[in-house]
Amino acid sequence: MLSERRRFERFDTSFDAAIKSTKYFGEWFSGEVKNVSRSGLCIETMDIQPEVNTTMELEVKLPDGGSFVTVSGSISWEKYLENTCLVGIELDEMDEETKNLYYSLCA
Repeated sequence: MLSERRRFERFDTSFDAAIKSTKYFGEWFSGEVKNVSRSGLCIETMDIQPEVNTTMELEVKLPDGGSFVTVSGSISWEKYLENTCLVGIELDEMDEETKNLYYSLCA
């Protein structure tokens, strides 16, 4: 059952992403996408200490193994675990091509 806070269903997944944050002056870090929805995603990383409302850019590797989709958004929550951090990212508006590529992850 979905939480009342969620507008869209989440889909559990596991694939690589590269993360760039304005907090770290455009440096890229690695992470793993844990779940996706039409409005955002959750990524696990060991490389950054996120701050809510920080702008992020992500290059998400598509399941075909060779293509990437680039999306951006803001950190809406973070949860620190023992050696990693989960980061919730609310996505910005996307053009139609990017939206179609990203939505292919939500199936």
